[in-house]
Amino acid sequence: MFDTDVLATAAGSSIVVELADGSSVDMGANDSMPLGTALQEQSQEAIAVAPNPTPAGPSAEDIQAALLAGADPTQIADPTAAGAPGAGPAGGGVAGNEGHVPVSVDYLNPVAPVTNGFDTTGPSVAFNDIAPEVLLLNPGILPGEPIAGGNLPPVAGDNSIGGQTPGTPAVVFGVHDDDFDPDGPKPEPSTIQLVGSTGPGQPLVVAGEGVWSVDSTNGNVTFTPEPGFLGNPTPIKYTVTDNLGLVSNQATISVGYIPTVAVTNATLDETSGRLETTGNSVLLEPKGTGSLSINGQAPVSVTLAAAGATWDAASKTLEASTYRITVNADGSYEFALKEALPHPGLADAASAPIQYDISAVLTGTNGAVANTAFTAAVFDDGPTVGGRNGQLLHHAEMKDAAGESLSGLIQYDLGFDGFGSNGGITLVKPTANITSLSDSVSFTVLDTNNDGLDELYAYVDNGPAGFGAEDRLVFTLLPTHNGANIGDYTLTLESVLDLPAAPIIDLNFAAAAVGPLGNIAVGNSLLITGTGLVFDSGHVGVTDGVMDTGESVTYQFGTVNNFGVDAPQLVNGVRLSEINVGGSADSFKWTAYRGGAEVGSKAVSYSAPPGGGDAPAIVVDGGYDTLKIEVISGSFEVTGLKYSNFPNTQTLPLTFDFVATDGDGDSKSGSFSVQVGTQALTHLTDTLAPLNHPDSVVSH
Repeated sequence: MFDTDVLATAAGSSIVVELADGSSVDMGANDSMPLGTALQEQSQEAIAVAPNPTPAGPSAEDIQAALLAGADPTQIADPTAAGAPGAGPAGGGVAGNEGHVPVSVDYLNPVAPVTNGFDTTGPSVAFNDIAPEVLLLNPGILPGEPIAGGNLPPVAGDNSIGGQTPGTPAVVFGVHDDDFDPDGPKPEPSTIQLVGSTGPGQPLVVAGEGVWSVDSTNGNVTFTPEPGFLGNPTPIKYTVTDNLGLVSNQATISVGYIPTVAVTNATLDETSGRLETTGNSVLLEPKGTGSLSINGQAPVSVTLAAAGATWDAASKTLEASTYRITVNADGSYEFALKEALPHPGLADAASAPIQYDISAVLTGTNGAVANTAFTAAVFDDGPTVGGRNGQLLHHAEMKDAAGESLSGLIQYDLGFDGFGSNGGITLVKPTANITSLSDSVSFTVLDTNNDGLDELYAYVDNGPAGFGAEDRLVFTLLPTHNGANIGDYTLTLESVLDLPAAPIIDLNFAAAAVGPLGNIAVGNSLLITGTGLVFDSGHVGVTDGVMDTGESVTYQFGTVNNFGVDAPQLVNGVRLSEINVGGSADSFKWTAYRGGAEVGSKAVSYSAPPGGGDAPAIVVDGGYDTLKIEVISGSFEVTGLKYSNFPNTQTLPLTFDFVATDGDGDSKSGSFSVQVGTQALTHLTDTLAPLNHPDSVVSH
């Protein structure tokens, strides 16, 4: 090296420069220094510490004489270095320079072979084939153990891809593209070895996940998931080898799949909820269900969020003032409504459901995280009104007698909305004209206890206008249980109602027929029996067709067949259609029988007016099926009978209209009828479909 050279060191290196006098200069990494400066500093340091000169040794003549005598000059004098002090003439006239006294050489040794030392070259060839200097831009990827010297191993870099479709193979292209060898050619793709495989280019099977394979021609690494595996595979390691057989560091290959998220929304109807029978306390919360999954499996962890709600990770519950969502271990969730919601639909109009928007963060079994959202739609319920088995009553039957009572009418359910501020049952005042014991009946609708359930009172007004204590109560329609969200009404008769009169059967003898034994049949409902019966010109008598004093005839009511009665029929109120003969005063005795037993007897005085007339009605409690007529005095012709079948099957229909309204204003109107009759049995009869509000998605 020359004193004009500049020494420079690279990153990660250090050198020691040894000078001719045995001293040295140390240089660290990333350093530079002009060589002349270093030599000058070293020379000054040597002068500063040089000892006093030693006395001069033997003269040149002495040394020459010793050489000629064959003596070893080093035995008589110390060797001197070129340019050292004392190399001048005797007496030290000139110091610190080369010697200049001529030396005569009289003998030369033969040339001796060089057995040690080294060759040197001059400046003209000293810098041929200088090795290039390698600059490491990222020293952090060097192998962990420092390299003391010699060939360096190759360096492998990490590779990753994301956004892959779950369940499909994923290719990491050219994993070796960013690999290099600091002091050699780029590693070949054929040297790629997956850590854990049997060798370069061999596949790696990860149980439960899939297979990693290497394309040794281009360095592509492919992950093929096994069927059903949809998550991110566990990252793997790989190495490459350089041309001298050195193995690189272990680099990472990772593949990321887009998580597959599946959610189902919850739908529920307030109809599935229940309140306490009285009051607004919730007895049964309406519920809806849904599910959450990530990559086809239940999430390992879930976090839900919604406006106005708080998530509790320990119980996996999202709590709000009106609802609660609980997530189960299998990924299913339950949405529970804690109180009724004020849906905007009015009266019979359907309203849109109230919807809650819920966001969710799902974590899969392999650490995959996905954001998703779902909704819970809450449909309104409407009031329902029905009879037995949840059906609306078409009508009921009730015996017309004081004290009769029939419950189960207007079986209502105000639903999860309950009464609210304006809910309840509204009864419509009847407009029918009815009487009780011939007195006109009035109606009034009240809510005497302000429980939202109307009460209907039917009464005979005996005092000032309006319902009062002095009035005669005929019947009431009252809630069976006051203040009940779910209940029914009871109809109670306090007095009998006047029923419509039974229809009158007008049986004319004009179409009568005489049988072989003398019996006479009138249609198929009356058989006339007796001795010497004569049918003459539309009237029936004895001997001559006239009923004279002492003569008798018997009327049998029922189904007539072949001049006999197959099935007796009870009748009542029989009236004889008579024509007076001879102008005399007529009278007769009647005797009534029912099932062969006498049930009544009485004498009647009646003379028909000119042109004929009907005798007074023969009435017997419970009716009769046979009637015998005996003439006491006078003469008259009988042309027919007027009567009614017994019992009186006429009924009085009582029709009631109502409106059921729940707590958020949904309402539904309806009506039902009760047939009141003397022969009716107090019970519920035919049913119709129930009243349903259109908001509801649940059938009743």
